[in-house]
Amino acid sequence: MRRFGRTTKILVVTIVAGGAIAAAAGAAAVGLVSGKIAIFSEPVTHASCTVPATSATDSWTNEASTGQNNGTATTIQMSPRTGQRRYGWLQFNLAGCGMPAGAQVDSATLNVRVTTAVAGRTITVTEATSTWAEGTVTWATNPSVAGAATGTFSAATTGARTVDVSPDVADWVAGATTNFGWRLADLGASATATTAIGSSENGTTANRPTLAITYAS
Repeated sequence: MRRFGRTTKILVVTIVAGGAIAAAAGAAAVGLVSGKIAIFSEPVTHASCTVPATSATDSWTNEASTGQNNGTATTIQMSPRTGQRRYGWLQFNLAGCGMPAGAQVDSATLNVRVTTAVAGRTITVTEATSTWAEGTVTWATNPSVAGAATGTFSAATTGARTVDVSPDVADWVAGATTNFGWRLADLGASATATTAIGSSENGTTANRPTLAITYAS
């Protein structure tokens, strides 16, 4: 873990709400956390961590084989082909970050590496909203997902990709929603195209997914 900076205690905090102004002297620190103003009772320490692939579970599901499980696969596959769609699933155990109780997320970045590319294809990352397990998830048991996507990345060429997943991780850490990870899917027009990223079981360490988090505590 790398610590990088300490916000000093401010003397006056001014809060504006509904036209009323209130002041508090010397008792709190203010920080910007996940795009929102947060008030802390003590000086704020910012830190960062990376959740490794060893704290990840992942799989992919196959519409053409609804009972197939791919929890031990070395890649996570995605395909938009009608009747043969493939969805990837990825989840991190945030305990691997070691954040203290009460921590608030500043930012979170999902890091993946495209190992099989197809020109013109984009992968959409969407928060999963129901439970699934690496060793049992199949197309028939695909978890539900949020109505809006968290982000996207290009699968047009191989190589490293990043996705800003700050809102999802901030909600998980705050307890506002439950961490069920994400679905990764090619939601573009149907095509005979299969792309892939390295899974947590990939034999090449650099191909495995990680989750980088910065937080305040």
